[in-house]
Amino acid sequence: YVRLDGTRIKLLIKNLLDNAIKYNREEISPPELEIDNDKDHLILRVRDYGAGISTEHLQHLTEPFYRADPSRQRETGGYGLGLYLCRVIAEAHGGKLSIASDLNEGTHVEVNLPIKA
Repeated sequence: YVRLDGTRIKLLIKNLLDNAIKYNREEISPPELEIDNDKDHLILRVRDYGAGISTEHLQHLTEPFYRADPSRQRETGGYGLGLYLCRVIAEAHGGKLSIASDLNEGTHVEVNLPIKA
């Protein structure tokens, strides 16, 4: 069993999927959502096949109001709070959010939430 705050986990999944859909290049492949578990964790993975994110931005993406490219705000909307909220929700559940990205290949976000006995 995993104890989850349903409302907040729905927000986390919605934010991650919205980002994946927004930045994906559909002609390559649709975004992917995978939910898995191992002995100790529930694992949620979201992957897109977009332009990717430069390495220097990755460590800041979960900071409030951070935007890798502020000029995109007019184009895509948002205030740089989505990934921050996802990180806070993961941490509130005792978990962790990690982001990996390769330029011109896409972005992979993974959320690990502990399974409690």
